[in-house]
Amino acid sequence: MDNLVDNMLNFYDEIRNVNQLKQENVTVLNEFIKNEKFIRKFYEEYIDNNIVDIKVVMCGINPGRYGAGKTGIPFIDFNSLSELLLNVQRNDSERSAEFFYSVIKKYGAKKFYSNIYVTNICSIGFEKESKNYNYYQLPENIKEIINTNFLDKMKIVNPNVIIPLSKDVEKTLKYIKSNGKLEGVLIDSRLNHPYFCSIKTNWEKEFNNYSNKLDKYIL
Repeated sequence: MDNLVDNMLNFYDEIRNVNQLKQENVTVLNEFIKNEKFIRKFYEEYIDNNIVDIKVVMCGINPGRYGAGKTGIPFIDFNSLSELLLNVQRNDSERSAEFFYSVIKKYGAKKFYSNIYVTNICSIGFEKESKNYNYYQLPENIKEIINTNFLDKMKIVNPNVIIPLSKDVEKTLKYIKSNGKLEGVLIDSRLNHPYFCSIKTNWEKEFNNYSNKLDKYIL
């Protein structure tokens, strides 16, 4: 079986060499490369032994500068990672990750990750003019490269259900499915993106929305 970490690292090598990104003044986030040993350790402890049995994927947009763009693990910042792995002693936090990790803690990390694989449409994040830049803002030919890599990940995971985490992700998944891909995969109704959920006035309602969705998948 192909390795999901290698899939991400190989995709990074591919996408950072796309000249059109440079022409668009888009920078490919790369800080997570320094975290490779912890990424592999995370997958070893939480993902690799379960992946053949996982049938549900939660799918976000792409890593941001302060969370997964640093850790290399979707919706996990260093605060969360320090609780998941020994020998991680860094305290960077990010709002989306804070919300998402509160959901993980409800179930316990081992139980959560034995039932749910968390990923993004695009494994790699982007920056433009010192701000996060999302994959759906990129030119169509680059989005097709990203979609192809996403489908490669889904061939490894082979899910029955994908839960979109935003309207843009839902739109992309439906586009991919309309083109004859992801056959037999249910695109479940979307949840709001964790960043939106992390707003204080939204937190409780969105936590309950996530819980109600996941309770039927996490047994």
